[in-house]
Amino acid sequence: QRNLAYAQQKRAEKFDYGEQLKRLRENPLPPPKPANREILEHEERRRQANLKFLAENKIKPAHGAASSVIARKVDMHLAKVEKEKAMERLADAFKINKDEFEHGAAFDLETQELKRLKRIAEHQEKKREDKRKRKEQEALQAEEKRDREDSGKESDDKDEKKEKKDRKDRKEKKSKKEKKSKKEKKRKRSRSRSD
Repeated sequence: QRNLAYAQQKRAEKFDYGEQLKRLRENPLPPPKPANREILEHEERRRQANLKFLAENKIKPAHGAASSVIARKVDMHLAKVEKEKAMERLADAFKINKDEFEHGAAFDLETQELKRLKRIAEHQEKKREDKRKRKEQEALQAEEKRDREDSGKESDDKDEKKEKKDRKDRKEKKSKKEKKSKKEKKRKRSRSRSD
């Protein structure tokens, strides 16, 4: 039984991307033509005049051959205006800078390579700048730490001397207690022997 929903995919091997890019480079796509503003303004004035005429006379407009041709052209231009608006919305959505945008530049491999190298250089410059800022910050922190240590050294020296004296006193007390306890043990031994 065959799966009729399955559609065979075309193989990528049959499509030569290199040749397609070469053709695009030799014959780039032309930029889209903007809508003719004069025709649009004329159509708006005509529409308003028609509405005025209909309101005054309360009759339907006559459909002639000339009006259908004009209507078709106006429809084409209206479609172009809508397309332009859609393209502007899309450019805004993708945050495309209209000043730097060049139609068909995506197919120019040399321009793309230059842009890529420029982005790499900017990234490396930013990394160097960040590293420099980080070193400056570390130097400031080290200097602040030294300042704190220098101001605190005098009090640290006093604290160290006091600590040493306390340790010495404790050792002396401990050694006196040990000597005293040894003497007492000897006395107890000697008493127990004598009894």
